[in-house]
Amino acid sequence: MPMNRLVWFVSSLLVALTISPSFAQKEKNKLTAPQPPEPVAPTPYTGVRRENLLNGLQISTLEVSSEKNIVCELVVRGGSAYDLVGRSGLAMLTASTLLATDPNLDSAIASYDAKLDWGVTKDTTWFRIEAPAQYLEGVLDRLARSLVKEAIYPDIFKTGQQNLLAKLKSLSPGPAKIADDAFYASLYGDFPYGRVSEGTPAGVSAAKIGDVIDFYNRVYVANNIFAVVHGNLKHEQIMSLFRVKFGGWVKGVVPSPTFRPPARVTEVKVKALEDKGVAEAEIRGGILGVSHTDPDFITTLVLARVL
Repeated sequence: MPMNRLVWFVSSLLVALTISPSFAQKEKNKLTAPQPPEPVAPTPYTGVRRENLLNGLQISTLEVSSEKNIVCELVVRGGSAYDLVGRSGLAMLTASTLLATDPNLDSAIASYDAKLDWGVTKDTTWFRIEAPAQYLEGVLDRLARSLVKEAIYPDIFKTGQQNLLAKLKSLSPGPAKIADDAFYASLYGDFPYGRVSEGTPAGVSAAKIGDVIDFYNRVYVANNIFAVVHGNLKHEQIMSLFRVKFGGWVKGVVPSPTFRPPARVTEVKVKALEDKGVAEAEIRGGILGVSHTDPDFITTLVLARVL
């Protein structure tokens, strides 16, 4: 065998010996590669779809063919925490004034065999409608006419103020509500969460039309609002309705909370409210937790439930 062929054969053998283990490793890797994860089992919320209007209003839909009515919740990210000092109930008054724009709103909603509820929490103002699918467009149209405003007029403000004062006067809070309000006031002090969400007659009476206009312009901006809709209606149909009815809502700067954090409790506080007309005692207890946006919020919530 010529020398050059011998060198070539030896070189090829060396290369083959060098390469073959890597090929074997690749084949081994193929055999031991992790299997793809099992498909996640569907849940009642697997079909949720999310989309934004051009003005930033967020809409989540879930088609449920078995439901008779469509349920739509429109939520404004601003509640009683944004009430001005001395104007307790301003968030409620703003919503009441907006709905007073349409004096026939209640009868119109009833004519559609639908329901309209609304309310205010510490952090949100919410409007909830329930209507048959074929009447959803008419109900959304009436609601949009009340909420999407360019101006708020004095006579409408007066009507909204009178309606809310009558509502507050008709309320007769029981022992549980009294205990809740006293607990929050003691825990949060001057922080907005210590206020009564529905407001007080004194705060509502003291409010002016300019307060309501300012609250509306600050808080009721389209990109500070979201809607959740579920029922027997396609996502595309719902989006089409919202584009027509709420697409003209003005986009703006989302209000940021500027209030100071509540003072930390450094000692145990005990507060007793005596009411001889109550047969059973109501007891409340707690400490300041963490923000909803805190990474430990869910853990803290679970811990509280375990305790």
